[in-house]
Amino acid sequence: MNVFITGLNGFIARHLAAWLSERGYVVTGTSRSGSERFHVIAWRLGDPIESTALAGVDAIIHAAHDFTPGAMNTNIEGTLAMERAAAAAGVRRQILVSSLSARPDAISEYGRTKLAEEEYFIRNNHTIVRPGTVLGKGGLFSKIAGVMESWPLLPLLDGGRARMTVIGVHDLCRALEAILQIHEAKQYNLYYEEMPTLGEILGQLGTILNRKVLFVPVPAAFLLLPLSVLRHLGIRAPLDVDNLKGYITNLAPYHPTNLSSVLPQPSTSETAVAEAWEGGL
Repeated sequence: MNVFITGLNGFIARHLAAWLSERGYVVTGTSRSGSERFHVIAWRLGDPIESTALAGVDAIIHAAHDFTPGAMNTNIEGTLAMERAAAAAGVRRQILVSSLSARPDAISEYGRTKLAEEEYFIRNNHTIVRPGTVLGKGGLFSKIAGVMESWPLLPLLDGGRARMTVIGVHDLCRALEAILQIHEAKQYNLYYEEMPTLGEILGQLGTILNRKVLFVPVPAAFLLLPLSVLRHLGIRAPLDVDNLKGYITNLAPYHPTNLSSVLPQPSTSETAVAEAWEGGL
C-alpha cells in the first residue's frame, strides 16, 4: 500500500512513517524541511498542491498542522486544499488526524481548528482519528521530560489528580495501521480506558529518567494568564496556553474511547511510558 502522510517531520507523522515503512508500506509525503529517509514534496499548509503529485497513492493521512498562533485559517484552508487534491487524484482513503479537543465547546485555537476540519471531512465521508495526548519522545510529555531533567521543581496541574486521556505512540501507530485496513469511514477516539492521573504518569517518568523532582501543586486556571502573556511575547514554554486550554476542556472527556475496536489488546499507560523512553523507534 502506498501511504502519503502530510507533515512528515511532525511528532506523530514521523513515528507513523517509520512504523509503516518497517512493515512494508511505501511511505511518501510532505515536509517543510525535507526528509533523509522518505521521498517528500516540499509543501506547507497554504501552498498550492497539484493532484498529479498524489498519483498512485492509496491512502492519505492528514497530519500537518501549523502551531503558529493565529494560523487557524491557514490550517483549515491548507488541509481542505490537500483533501480536494487527493480526491481529484482518486485517492481512495483519506484519514484526518484530529484531536479530542475538537468538540463544540472547544476553547483552544487548536480544538476549534480541528473541529472545523472534521466537519468538512465528515461531510465528504472520510475517516477521523482523535488521539489522546501521546506518550512518546517528541510530544508534550517529551517537553515535560526535558524540564524534569533540567529543573528540580515542576508545577503540577491541579495536584496531578486529573485523569488523562493518553495513548502510547507505539499503540497509536498500531491502531492507525489497523485503521488503514478498514475501508468504511468511521470516527476513532484513541486513548486508554484506564485513564491514569497526571501525577502517576509524571511519577513514572521521573523514575525512568532517574530524576527526583519536587512537584508543586498549581491550579490549572492560575496558569492561563501567564501562559497567554508568554505566547503573546513569542516566548515558548514547555506547556503552551493552547495545551492548557485543551487540558482543562478534556477534564470531562466528550469523545468516549473506542480504541479496543481496532486494538483489542492495547498496552497499559505504564508500559507505554516505559516503551517510549526506554526503547523506541
